[in-house]
Amino acid sequence: MTATSSFRALIEKHCVTIRQMFEEFRTQYGARSLGEPPGSEAMVTLHTLKGSCGTIGFQDLYAHVAKLHEQLKAWPTEQAARYGFEQKIAQEIAEAAQLVDAVKPEDSTLYGRSL
Repeated sequence: MTATSSFRALIEKHCVTIRQMFEEFRTQYGARSLGEPPGSEAMVTLHTLKGSCGTIGFQDLYAHVAKLHEQLKAWPTEQAARYGFEQKIAQEIAEAAQLVDAVKPEDSTLYGRSL
């Protein structure tokens, strides 16, 4: 196996890892009480997913996950603001899920490059 084909295989495997990490985040996020911000475990998982997507060259997914991560870090402290915020976050998570489900190796800016 050449270095290039090994790299391609790594990117292909990473698509599976991305799906697993996102599902782990969704489980952790869903375990919180309604109205409460995500716990540190969910935030660490999302941060790791963000970095992983960026490192492997999944730029579109990286941008969406980074946006979601920043939004979650800005969780409102006022009870009245949380309802609309949670609806917006639910939409962002649904959009991220679509991107994650559709991710393929060719989406990586590194796929097909020679080492």
